[in-house]
Amino acid sequence: MKDGRQGPLLSPYAEDGPPPDPGPGRGDVRAGEPPAEAPAGPGAADVSPAMIAGYLLLGVLLLGWFLWGWLVLRQGFIDSVGESAGAGFALLLLFSIVGTLRQSRR
Repeated sequence: MKDGRQGPLLSPYAEDGPPPDPGPGRGDVRAGEPPAEAPAGPGAADVSPAMIAGYLLLGVLLLGWFLWGWLVLRQGFIDSVGESAGAGFALLLLFSIVGTLRQSRR
């Protein structure tokens, strides 16, 4: 079944009648076409390049912290992984608290 678009319908109900309702925000997917992008929901703001650079810097620092503990201080692989993971989770918690406080002031 074709209606001027490329590719057949990917629905098994294409020849037997109309396909069932796929739900909100979903259309029929045709072969060879990328799916439509989902609309951004509330609070889905674009991430600034400075924020991406900051997260990248923190990732590099955490990797350096891991390597410092493992290779220089020789405290063991598992201990170094745990220490850097704990520092990463503490930073995520701190970012979450700061983000919540900033959002509540708006």
